[in-house]
Amino acid sequence: MADFLRPATAPSPELLALQAGLRPWAWGRDDCTLWLAPYVAAVSGRDVAAPYLGAYDDEAGAQRILAAAGGLTGLLGRILPGAGMVALPEAEARQGDIGVVPALLRGDDGSYRRGEVTAYCQGGPRWLIRTGSGIASVRARPIAVWGWR
Repeated sequence: MADFLRPATAPSPELLALQAGLRPWAWGRDDCTLWLAPYVAAVSGRDVAAPYLGAYDDEAGAQRILAAAGGLTGLLGRILPGAGMVALPEAEARQGDIGVVPALLRGDDGSYRRGEVTAYCQGGPRWLIRTGSGIASVRARPIAVWGWR
């Protein structure tokens, strides 16, 4: 399989993550599910998240969409192949891949619950995730992984 090659015109994933962390949290635009949409579009040239951008504006709306898709893994498994990404075994995750990792989520009501978030692989067990206050680098075992190969 060919190594992941990012087109010279695509912004670096790290730059996109930094930019996401500087933007305010916005359900349906820049949240823990869709924050990597600009990265996927920049690398692949396909905006596979377009049908979901702006489709909800609160946590309840996000939960309805995720439930209809079979969860976050189901949603990403449906849209990322449209950007040329393939599902991969956890052991093959490498920098630049996108995954679903477990996280402690803070709801709109201030309560916490266990859930899943979209993540960017930094390499090894390190993943970047979007939180309500910015970007965090976490050590996690992915639930699902997709990459360009």
